Amino acid sequence: MKIRFFVVIMCFFLSLFMVQGQSQNERRGNQDRHKRFNFEEYQKERVDFIIKEVGLTSEEKKEFIPLTNELLRKKFELNRDVRREERALIERGNITKEEYESLINKLLDVRMKEAQLEKEYFLKFKKVLPIDKLYKYQKAESRFTRSTVRGSGNPK
Repeated sequence: MKIRFFVVIMCFFLSLFMVQGQSQNERRGNQDRHKRFNFEEYQKERVDFIIKEVGLTSEEKKEFIPLTNELLRKKFELNRDVRREERALIERGNITKEEYESLINKLLDVRMKEAQLEKEYFLKFKKVLPIDKLYKYQKAESRFTRSTVRGSGNPK
């Protein structure tokens, strides 16, 4: 039950992160319109934060971090098509009720797929880390995502 709750919360924060990024780009205007999210930079900052917060040993780091990076990449890819479609609709304007409904259904489908991925990777993570460190990982991931959404870049 707690895992499901965490998965729902993570999906919510990832969705907020994507919406926040999009709305910031819209406010910046045409000047920064073509500036892209730097996935590699985000991933490096995230990994550094997780290693520190969870207290991973070098052996745990070797096995665990590639799994978390793989999960993050898969979630990013899951969201890519929906983000593109959403961006295209917003740029075009005059979105119909049917298009809104279709977009919402696609977003919900992506969240469900993300939850399935979270569960799949949780089982993989359990083979690599003790459960107390998995709990710390989930908290660290959540804190990092929240700080990114807020734009502070410094999780507290």
